[in-house]
Amino acid sequence: MGDMRTDHEFESKMFVSREKLADAEERIIKSFGVQDSILLFPDLVSQLTKRQIESMAEVFAERGLVSSDETEELVRRSYDYLDAAVEKGLSPKMSYRGRAAGVMLKVVRHLGLQVSEMDIARGAGFDKRSMATNADVIDALLKDSST
Repeated sequence: MGDMRTDHEFESKMFVSREKLADAEERIIKSFGVQDSILLFPDLVSQLTKRQIESMAEVFAERGLVSSDETEELVRRSYDYLDAAVEKGLSPKMSYRGRAAGVMLKVVRHLGLQVSEMDIARGAGFDKRSMATNADVIDALLKDSST
């Protein structure tokens, strides 16, 4: 069957210094020639969230829930709220759709627009309960925010 080894023993045999690992990773990336097209995870989540916000605002406009001026204001303010939430510690592990829905709900309420929670939840692909959870996370982060 072979030797049974503890995790510690295995790790000590497989240990590679962080510097060597970073160097190896860098060499692999350079060898594939993709160093200019790699996005950091937080940047990717941010881009996806902003695209989701834009998409939701476009759907609201198509349904006649908001005017074109309101659509622009909705997107602009959503970006501002998103940036403020990220600065205050919004985890990149929260789904981009959850981020977009939570921020969108806060902005809709702030602007007094006639877009229901259910419309926002549908726009993000959530049910109403998931929507409430995402909104609570955003609200908690932006509670004392001036935005």
